[in-house]
Amino acid sequence: MLEFYLKEAPNNKLAWKLKDEWSERLAAFILALPQEVAKDVRLDVMKLAPTDIPKYPDMLKVVQFPKQGDWQLMGIIPPGWNYSQRLKTSDAQRTILEIHPKMKGGEVVSQAAVVLSRNNPWTMQTLPYEPNRREASIRSRRVDEKAVKVVEKEREAQKTVIIQELRSLGVPVRAKGKVLLQRRVSRDIAFEVLRREKGIGMPGKAHWRPAVRAVYTQHFKSAMEELGVWMADPENEAWREDRNLPIEAASVIKRVQEFQDRIVPGGA
Repeated sequence: MLEFYLKEAPNNKLAWKLKDEWSERLAAFILALPQEVAKDVRLDVMKLAPTDIPKYPDMLKVVQFPKQGDWQLMGIIPPGWNYSQRLKTSDAQRTILEIHPKMKGGEVVSQAAVVLSRNNPWTMQTLPYEPNRREASIRSRRVDEKAVKVVEKEREAQKTVIIQELRSLGVPVRAKGKVLLQRRVSRDIAFEVLRREKGIGMPGKAHWRPAVRAVYTQHFKSAMEELGVWMADPENEAWREDRNLPIEAASVIKRVQEFQDRIVPGGA
């Protein structure tokens, strides 16, 4: 009679360890991969970005969106407070304004704000009435002096009719020559960046396009090589690190996608 004795090789413990941790490692990998790609894209943008847009590109941060189905989504955006600004007198020659009436219960809060929105855009010089936060949002766009003068000429031609309409609604018209607004406005950063990116009315400085295209030629491959060891080396514990980023509202995803589609249509 023969007796067989089988003894498991000590190294098999590592294989069993990898098997037991596989689902957790995979989840960590799926989260980390888009994070690393987004961080690399941000670095590219930082290196290539123009320096003549106030506070840009230092404002850009990598954020994490709530999971969409099985997808982990990351974004590169300015923090919310960067969208808010108080205009200075020196901004008057380079700023146009858009008024967007607010709704409540399916109806506009202020008919006066509707009058202003119907005649968008405005300049700091020509805005005849400053709606409060309850009535409307005010979006500012930084443009060149020529564009401001064009808008001023158009609004001045309509001034009498618009002021009569506002007064019929019982709205106090701003004093003649008043420039500064009492409230903060929403800065249209995407508009500023797109104009510079594509050279609309100014010299172009492409920085988002090459950064996004590098995802396919460089960043994805680099991230796979860096993180792939998590799925192959049972002794590697880097996957356990807390890699969660600041969480951004899911509602912002649409705005980010719209910007990306304008930068690189179709993601190409």
